[in-house]
Amino acid sequence: MCLLNCSKLFIFALACLICSSAHAFQCEWNFSPQNQYDTSPDGDLAETTGIDAADFNGDGFLDVAVSNRKTDEVRIFAGDGEGNLSYLSAVTVGTEAIPRYVVSGDFDGDGDIDAATANWGDGAVDGGYNGGSVSILLNDGFGNLTEVDKLFFLRSSCIAVSDIDNDGDPDLIVPHWDDGAGDPGAVDGVATILINNGQAFFSGVDVPIGNLPRGVDVGDLDFDGDLDIAVSNLGDNTVTIIENVGAGNFETVASISVGSQPRFVAIGDLDQDGLGDLAVVNKDDNSLWILKNYGGMVFAEVGIYSTYVYPHSTTIDDINGDCKLDVIVSHVGGAGAEKYVYIYENDGQALMVNIFELRSIKAPAHVITADMNVDGRPDILTADTNDGGYTSIHLSDFEPSVCAQCSGDLDRNGTVDVGDLLATIAAWGKCGPGDLDGNGTVDVGDLLAIIDAWGECEIPVRSIDKPEPTRR
Repeated sequence: MCLLNCSKLFIFALACLICSSAHAFQCEWNFSPQNQYDTSPDGDLAETTGIDAADFNGDGFLDVAVSNRKTDEVRIFAGDGEGNLSYLSAVTVGTEAIPRYVVSGDFDGDGDIDAATANWGDGAVDGGYNGGSVSILLNDGFGNLTEVDKLFFLRSSCIAVSDIDNDGDPDLIVPHWDDGAGDPGAVDGVATILINNGQAFFSGVDVPIGNLPRGVDVGDLDFDGDLDIAVSNLGDNTVTIIENVGAGNFETVASISVGSQPRFVAIGDLDQDGLGDLAVVNKDDNSLWILKNYGGMVFAEVGIYSTYVYPHSTTIDDINGDCKLDVIVSHVGGAGAEKYVYIYENDGQALMVNIFELRSIKAPAHVITADMNVDGRPDILTADTNDGGYTSIHLSDFEPSVCAQCSGDLDRNGTVDVGDLLATIAAWGKCGPGDLDGNGTVDVGDLLAIIDAWGECEIPVRSIDKPEPTRR
């Protein structure tokens, strides 16, 4: 499935297809120098670890919410539609609450985007493992949030938002430690699925997971139309798979062994077979595991790749516009080490064939993608923990004209002809360079576009050296 508008990104996708097959051109993974924004109020050490993008002030442009775990607050920064941010508002979620992540959605159905945080230490009176909560933050319509409810769990370490029961209201998924079985570091955890009634009132369904959960994502893992859940468990080196069996019921169906201390998990169809695959980053052995979904909730490792120092989170998106989902990993790095976001280029079969290193100075803890300057290309955003707290935006700067200029010339011989007709037919029913009308699949509309452009289009050729792919 193509996650971006193929019509906007077609030429770049074609260019990269030609580059990978003909080894004649370098399609640059260009990003503008990162824009960094201080998220620390009054110079305090914010330790920003969570980030989300949504239109909080209702002006039509994406804004950014960050969670500051040292100052116990969520800060909203307004976006201007050109990739720039300015401070808008802040809300405190408690004393020593330690909000680690923030997510967004219209929880009360009033048309404004609200937020929720997973708080690591709320209510802990002795600094021990006996605190934790989720804060529900409602929006006044102008980007000002107010905490209206707090739901208490033990060590709410991560959070996801999705319409898990398919009723039109965003629900919350909260993995946490089990507070009913003695030492919380020695027992399995619980994922609480908080079902929203449409007015920001939530009721929970508990499902058992692994030990010390630290990451969660939501996606359709069995191709039945329902959203399922994956949780990475740092304590026992597993990923728990939770199946949505419908009617508000959920079952733990698999526990998958991965690398050492899995810190985060992301779901995406990496091999284009309609089933959600898994990307897992492991903090202790600095690795990225790719797990292919074989159907029936059966997963197996198909690739293990080195990361930089202390990978902290991962997300999946089509970064280079070829309709193949890539994997992005953030790293907090070690003391004195450089800081990077890595982009792993996917060949469409869940194999990572290239790594692009994106310098990110302030220790990126959480990474997401969003189109912050409304150009149809996904930008990379991070919550950064160093030097107080920052959020960074890496704007995508791809130049489609580097490799090609003619959308209909799929075989790049300088004219639209029978070769391009055959290429269109060969890609029938898929999303890729042949999707000339940008409707998400190659079909009769694209065939007509080829015929309409018959015999036209000359392409200037540039000779650019292409480095050999690197697999780590």
